[in-house]
Amino acid sequence: MKVKSTAMQKLFGVLIGLLMAYATFFSAFSSMLYSPSFYLKQDSRYQITERAELKNADEYRKIYTAVIDALKHGTEEAQKAVVVKKGYAEDFSDTVFSLGSFTLTKEWQQFSSEVTLDEKYFETLNKLYDYGYDEAYTLFVKFLNAAAEETASYLLDDFTVERIDGQGALLLAASDAEEETLTGWRVFSRGDGNVTKAGEGRNGSSGAVLFAPDSAQSVLAFASGESLKELVAEGGTVRCRVSFFACLPQEAEAESAEIAVQFASGKESTAVSAAEEVGGEHRPMFGLHELARLEKGHRLLFIGNILRWTALGLALALVILILVKDRRPGLRGVGIASLVTVLILFLLLDGFVLVCMSRSAQVQQALYGLLGSAPMDGEFLPFVLGANYANDFIKGFLSFFSFIMCIPVAASFLLLRLSAKRDDFANDDYMYQ
Repeated sequence: MKVKSTAMQKLFGVLIGLLMAYATFFSAFSSMLYSPSFYLKQDSRYQITERAELKNADEYRKIYTAVIDALKHGTEEAQKAVVVKKGYAEDFSDTVFSLGSFTLTKEWQQFSSEVTLDEKYFETLNKLYDYGYDEAYTLFVKFLNAAAEETASYLLDDFTVERIDGQGALLLAASDAEEETLTGWRVFSRGDGNVTKAGEGRNGSSGAVLFAPDSAQSVLAFASGESLKELVAEGGTVRCRVSFFACLPQEAEAESAEIAVQFASGKESTAVSAAEEVGGEHRPMFGLHELARLEKGHRLLFIGNILRWTALGLALALVILILVKDRRPGLRGVGIASLVTVLILFLLLDGFVLVCMSRSAQVQQALYGLLGSAPMDGEFLPFVLGANYANDFIKGFLSFFSFIMCIPVAASFLLLRLSAKRDDFANDDYMYQ
């Protein structure tokens, strides 16, 4: 026998439907605001990284992550956040210079070459160092076989690096220096190759080395000591002279070999690659007015979240009250009223969102007005939370809200299900028989 629904059951059902619809609406809204994948798609669709002249997509990720964190937890961390702008090759320098090449024979011969390290070169090294490349402060003079098919061994001796200025030459490093002010250079190979101390160098010196490469890609390098690190830190424009003696061993099969010489930092890069890695200016991520907007948004979302859980708690309390007063049959009227309310609100809210979709610019301005009247005063947030964002946000919200509205609909059907009493008399009679 059907039980007629009371006015209180209907009222409670309407209230429960309203409370569940609000909780669902707020959940969909906040989930869209906190969705990293949504922001990521914005960059793919509208090239925000390029338009905002950011260093790379990681900088855009830092912005939307900071926005999400600010809306969730406040703007304390966002106040210190910075963004790296795109770097340009003209602001950097190549860190590798060619010193030329020479032909090796079995006779000792001198090689000497000069290189000018300008202010931009040292600025590049300092930026690379600050970015995390510690090896940028290490300078190398490299020797490599210019012919791909040749792997001839060779001797080097009396290796020196001098600083040239108007008052003469100042010795910075030497391969066999014994002075306490000079640390000399570390000698090693890159790739497959052996570096050994030669028995006797030019004119009986003890500083000669023999390099036996296993392939043309093997590189013999002299790496700088502390004196040259100080030179890097000093900056300015410096002119250096690199000189040494070289020859092929007497027992070598080849009569000659072509050797290329390079001057480079430990972090070898072109101006283009340095610009890509380091980037340009470091700018504040948000302006003061933008921080105020985000802080206000955080407070509103915090209040909305409290109201969401309060609404769910009240809805549960109303269900319990009906169960206590009218038992399970009383849930029928509650379920019907709740279901009707949820469906009506679903249609009304979807219609409202569709209207907003056609007026995304006005909606954007309304939201901005809610968060504050001052204009956007930063470089980056207008790209992230612009008109395109508002339009796509509304579309995404409509889809997600329509999907999760299945939850209050299912909850209303559950109340109807629970209201039906099971008739166990037939089963009991069967068991008796």
